[in-house]
Order: sequence, then structure tokens, then C-alpha cells
Amino acid sequence: MRRNLALRRQRGRVNIFALVAGGLGALLLFGALALSWQPLKMQMRGQRVAGAVIEMRQSGGYVAPVVRYADPSGAAHEVIGNGASAPEFVVGDKIEIWLLPEQPGEALIADFAQMWIGPIMLGGFGLLWLGAAWLAQALDRGADVARLGATVFSVIAAGGLITLALSGWPALRLYAQGSRAQGTVTELTETWTSNGRRGGSRFLTPHVRFTSAAGQSVEILGHAVSDPEFAVGDTVPVVYFPGKEREARIEHWSELWMLPLVGGVITAAFGLPALGTFMFSRARNSARRRPGRAHG
Repeated sequence: MRRNLALRRQRGRVNIFALVAGGLGALLLFGALALSWQPLKMQMRGQRVAGAVIEMRQSGGYVAPVVRYADPSGAAHEVIGNGASAPEFVVGDKIEIWLLPEQPGEALIADFAQMWIGPIMLGGFGLLWLGAAWLAQALDRGADVARLGATVFSVIAAGGLITLALSGWPALRLYAQGSRAQGTVTELTETWTSNGRRGGSRFLTPHVRFTSAAGQSVEILGHAVSDPEFAVGDTVPVVYFPGKEREARIEHWSELWMLPLVGGVITAAFGLPALGTFMFSRARNSARRRPGRAHG
């Protein structure tokens, strides 16, 4: 009697957790869809106009681009982009802006990260909470823990594989087919995490200027790191596609291959155990179903 009562209480707590986690996950996914509406509306009904970065505004540990642009009528406007600890723009960059003709003062920077990082992160957290709700319910129903763990590992490995593919293919293509130039580190931009100098972490972003084969002078940014491998005045190799000089990369393993390497490590670290567990579980189930087994 007491055991049954304890089991009912435990299941009640699991159901409450699953309900709360599932509700929170659904709410976050709804928020992600709501955040996606404006960029979708811009791409469906808006138009692109030219703009220029006039300022990099720092707040806490983040730096946000301030872009000035003119609407089709010629009126000037400014838009502030999303802040980042590792800025991807520099003052003077020429970039495009999405705007609606009927609302030219409301605009978005035409950049994937600026438009979609918010919905992607919110949706990702929503999926994590929904996954937690599903996991709690599955464990409560007596699911095979090994297969359940292998399923979770498979999902993580799939995320690593997607990261490897999305970051590795462009890096490989740029490395194999891009043009080369020599650049000079002109500046190391300092940013701090939200705690600032009183306990926060410091990151340095290298600014590299190079001249393309067409004679165009271009400034690009490297990755923000706490211990930079470059110093002001250093000469570094740069790889780029002609016509897309603004998307050039410093030809260094940490700049080209770090993200693919992380994706590959995650894929192997979680995918191989998941594959082994699935194969072992399948072999065990086949042995159990095989007729004529000896009993003792």
C-alpha cells in the first residue's frame, strides 16, 4: 500500500515536471515563431537598400552596429543591430538593410545572424525543454535506459554533424578555391563580458586590412579570443573569393577550422557510443527472440 502510494506520488511529480517543461518548451517555440515573423515579412514584402556602419556601440560586454541608411524617398534613418561579444562589422562597412516601404523607419540588417540568431536560440531552448518533458515521461514509463540514452546521444551527434557540414563545407571550398593576399593586423578590439573589468573575461578581436587583386582595400575581423595569436603589425595570410572580399577569412587553423573541428568532435564523441549502443541492443534483442536457446 505504502509502495503504491509512493509510486503514485512519484508519477505525480514526474507528470507535473513534464507538464511544466512541455508548457515552457511550447511557449519558447511560440516566441521563436513570433520573432521569426518580422524577418519573414521583410523577405516576403520588403526591399533592400544600401547602408553604412557609422558606429560600433558598446554596452556591457556586447558591441552592436549602428547603421545609417536612406529609404526610397531619400529620408535618412538609423537602425541598431544585435549586440555580440565578437563583432562582425567595422565602422565604414557597406551593408544592406531590409525595410518595408510603408514603414521605412523599421528595418533589419540583411545578415543571417542579425535576422535569425534570436529565433534560432529561442527555438533551440524550446526544443530542449520539450525533450526534457519527453525524457521524463519515457523514464517514468519504464523505457529502456540504454536505448533512451542512445537516442539522446544521437540527437546531440546530429547537431554536431550539422555544425560540421554547415561550417566545414564553406571553409573547405574557400581554402581550395579562394584567392590569397597578405594582410596586416591594424587593431585588436577589446571587449569584456557583462561583469566588465571588475571580474569579467576579456576578449580581443583582430582587425586585418588587405588589398585584393582588384586593388580594393578591405578590413575584416577575426574571431574574438582571450589569448590572441596575432599582434598589431603582424602580417597574416588572407583567403577570399573575388567579389566577396568582405567575407574573407584569416588563413589560420583557428579561423578556418575551429568550428568544423568542434562539430566533428561532438559528432564522434556522441555518435559512436550511440551507434554502439543501438547495435548491441539490436543484437541482444535478436538473441532473445532466437528459438531453441538453452535454459540452464
